[in-house]
Amino acid sequence: MKTDKTDSKMKKDVESKMRTGAGVFADTINELGISYLFGHTGGAIMPMYVELNERLKRQEKTPEVIMFRHEQGAGHAAEGYAKISGRPGFVCVTSGPASTNIVTPIADAFMDSIPVIFVTGQVSSPGIGTDAFQEVPI
Repeated sequence: MKTDKTDSKMKKDVESKMRTGAGVFADTINELGISYLFGHTGGAIMPMYVELNERLKRQEKTPEVIMFRHEQGAGHAAEGYAKISGRPGFVCVTSGPASTNIVTPIADAFMDSIPVIFVTGQVSSPGIGTDAFQEVPI
């Protein structure tokens, strides 16, 4: 016979095994050996930054986050990092205007064959195609 205590423990076990998209993302960039993340925060990408911050508080492995006041600066800094280190730069920004602000660094990295990974947030699934706040179909 199950008790409330047993149900509570089972529920907690299931919840502890559930992974969020932000958790999968953080695991993936760690597995790829990303050491530095160049970025700018914003609504759609905040769960990822929160996840990295939580891992940092728990003293888990996480890339060093270098915040910029403008997305374009983050993109160009990642290019510079890639040029001097020989490792891919990694840029992470939010959706909408932030994604359009990295178009120049994307083009520059492409034209000069500089290895940079660019990641942007996205509006929630129900908002796609509805002209939702900060939706830019890139």
